Amino acid sequence: MSNAAEKSSKIYAYILKKGVREEAKSLSVAMLYSNYADSFGTTDKKLSGYATLILSRSILKNTKEDEEWKQLLSDLNIKKGEYPEIVKDFLNIPDKFSLFTPNSVVEFVERVLDIKNSDSVFDIGSGYGNFLIDIAAENTNEAIRPSLIGQEINTDAYYISCMALDMCGANYHVQNVNSVSDVKCPSFTKGYIFPPFALKYDSFAVEPFKYLGTNLFESKVSYEWLFVLKALEGMNPNGKIAVILPEGALFRTQDSNIRKYLLDNKLIEGIVSLPAGTFMPWTNIKTNLLIISHDNDSFKVIDGEVVLKDLPVRGLSSHEAAVDLANAYFAENVERIQDGDIKSLDFSLSLNALHAKDIYEGLSNLKKISDVADVFKGSPLTLSMFKDQLSNCKTQYQLLSSGNIDDGIIDYASLPFIADGKKYEKFALKKGDVVLTAKSTKVKFAVINDEPESTLIAIGGMIVIRPKQEIMDGTYLKMFLDSIKGKQILESIKKGTVILTIPFNDFLNIQIPCPEIENQKKMSAKYNRLLAMYDGMKKEAESMERRLSSFYDENKED
Repeated sequence: MSNAAEKSSKIYAYILKKGVREEAKSLSVAMLYSNYADSFGTTDKKLSGYATLILSRSILKNTKEDEEWKQLLSDLNIKKGEYPEIVKDFLNIPDKFSLFTPNSVVEFVERVLDIKNSDSVFDIGSGYGNFLIDIAAENTNEAIRPSLIGQEINTDAYYISCMALDMCGANYHVQNVNSVSDVKCPSFTKGYIFPPFALKYDSFAVEPFKYLGTNLFESKVSYEWLFVLKALEGMNPNGKIAVILPEGALFRTQDSNIRKYLLDNKLIEGIVSLPAGTFMPWTNIKTNLLIISHDNDSFKVIDGEVVLKDLPVRGLSSHEAAVDLANAYFAENVERIQDGDIKSLDFSLSLNALHAKDIYEGLSNLKKISDVADVFKGSPLTLSMFKDQLSNCKTQYQLLSSGNIDDGIIDYASLPFIADGKKYEKFALKKGDVVLTAKSTKVKFAVINDEPESTLIAIGGMIVIRPKQEIMDGTYLKMFLDSIKGKQILESIKKGTVILTIPFNDFLNIQIPCPEIENQKKMSAKYNRLLAMYDGMKKEAESMERRLSSFYDENKED
């Protein structure tokens, strides 16, 4: 442990000993600043006063008179040059109550942005300042320090960041404002954005950006993109911005016009899919790093999971990982995507969509599934929503959910009956239909091979495919979708932040190899024979398993 880190640890331990846990590391900064403000030569007395105010909210009301605290400071003998490292240690290690950018992510972003001493660095929504603090701590030469600019709406976070930057001797200007709507964006060369995720759409917040074109806001765009549009106002011609975005922002239909705008103006330099769990335990939302600069005819694509797969500790969680991922980004052989390649993908920038164009290699006679079948959604209602309608007696209506499908076979004996399903008949299945589970951890398929004895209603977010009999056989379709290639195609369109699903509109556009119908039926006949054999063997194995489990009880000596 370094000397500064050791001192930081002892200060932090003192605070925890006093029973203070929430924002404990931030409180450590306030406490130090309150005791040593005079030594920093700051002219902003508000900072010292605010530090005292923060302390007064805690049980640390009289730290200057606390003999234990005075003795600790005396023993630590903190030198002015140590403050940058001490502050970094406090604020770059997240508290469980606040979302910070992890150290390794900060390092990766710094490498991608290639921050120089002459740069002006802007952090929009700068929070507790850990990104700016890290830069300040790495550049302590007063003559060549980069200019640090921040904007933060949270007052407590604003003051903490100012105190910390003050102690680091930074050349900084941080404002306590709403970055999106309150002020003009400052001019800068390098920018960093980690916007709050899932803020609700605000029509008022959109108004300042209408000059870009009203078509950008035909739908309710995700709030994260407003931070990006704001920062673009201040980015210098040779500037660069790194943006942390949730996966959904890269593919949501409502944001397609924003993504098109960025591509049309050649603003996207690269997309890095960050490894799963990068921001755990604070969020498990899949995230990406979007790199923005000017004059890009193509953009880089990096899969962080692939790049870092051989590291002992998975994910972007170490100095080694940050270096490896940055090296991959700047490698000469890095994958590039031409802007024109994704116009047919609703301008989706998700990794799955960008790689979809390669999935169809080796397949012939391709046709859109919407051209060879009628496709509709099953009822969105789950089985639990039918609990009041379930019947113990046989009725005209039965429900089919994902739980009734196993290895491509429907367990008809397990299908529940409902008393009255007339209003759900639009979701009824017919002979030859193919069903797949769109909202399930595992995609399941089944074919309705016989005319149902009752009205069979698809529920639980299923997709129903009704092949046009003259050009597509249902079993052949199921067979292909359940193949290695078919599964890759479905994986390429899955979307979601926590639970991946198959979007209906994207499913309509997937392509299926479509040989002559006679050839399809020949393949289907062979497939059905094998499936019947498998089902028989499976039932026999289940019977044998039951016999084995009861063998002892049936054969033990009396």
